[in-house]
Amino acid sequence: MRARTIFAALFLAGLVLATAGADDKKAGDDADKAALQGTWQAVSSEMDGDKQPEDEVKLYTLVFSGDKLVVNKAGDCVMEGTVTLDAAQDPKHLDLKLEKNPGNPDDVGKTMPGIFAVKGDELKWCFTLPGGGTERPKEFKTEAGSGRVSAVMKREKK
Repeated sequence: MRARTIFAALFLAGLVLATAGADDKKAGDDADKAALQGTWQAVSSEMDGDKQPEDEVKLYTLVFSGDKLVVNKAGDCVMEGTVTLDAAQDPKHLDLKLEKNPGNPDDVGKTMPGIFAVKGDELKWCFTLPGGGTERPKEFKTEAGSGRVSAVMKREKK
C-alpha cells in the first residue's frame, strides 16, 4: 500500500514538473515572438559561404506580424509564411513554412528550418533554403554547397 502512495506522489510530482516545463517553453516562445514583431532591415548576408553584395542585401526586409513573416525585396514580397519558434533550444529555432513564393511556387508548403538570436535591435537568422536539405543550421554561418543563408538584420525605427 505504501509503495502505491509513493508511486502516486512521484507520478503527480512528475506531472506538475512536466506542465511547468511546458509553461516555461510557451513563455519563452511568446517572449521571443514579441521581440521579433515589426520590420527588420538587412545589413549583411552570406549564402553558401559567399558574402552577398551590400547594395543587394539592403533591398531586403523582414516583416513579422503575429505568426506570419513576409520577406520583401525592394518592397515586393519574395516569400511569405507561418513561423514556428522553439526558444528552449540553443540556438533558438525558427521554422518558416512557406505559403507564398512567387519566384518558386513549387516551394509552397515546404518548411525552411533555421536558427535565430535577437539582441536589442539586432536579429541574426540562419536558415536552410528549400531544396537545400532539411538539416537545421547549428551556427550562424554558411559553407559552400550548404543551401543556407545567414543574415544580420537591424530593427527599423518607427
